[in-house]
Amino acid sequence: MKPGQKPPPPKRTKAPPAPRGSLKSAGRVRSSERAAPGPRSSTRKARIQAPTRQLQVYKAWCKKCGLCIAFCPSGALAGDAEGYPCWAKAASCTNCGLCELRCPDFAIEVFDSEEEDRAAPV
Repeated sequence: MKPGQKPPPPKRTKAPPAPRGSLKSAGRVRSSERAAPGPRSSTRKARIQAPTRQLQVYKAWCKKCGLCIAFCPSGALAGDAEGYPCWAKAASCTNCGLCELRCPDFAIEVFDSEEEDRAAPV
């Protein structure tokens, strides 16, 4: 090598595969271990047939602050004419529960219509 000349870059070699059972191979699945192709799972069908969401607002407790509406990630909630939360797009509700968690007065509840019957809103 001549003075002032850069040394050549080191040769890159492929790293050896991680041993089976190590953390680096934890997410890898061999093609022989994968599920055989077959009929699609019924997840999509179950999702389409999901129960209808019901919204219970306890108006005696609700102070119309709008936190439930603001924290709804899917935009399923809106305010009605009086300012109480109501469905804007019930079908887009993911049942995440953020509206219930963020309500400081515990005045809102979302549940599946297949669950037990609830008392009528106050």
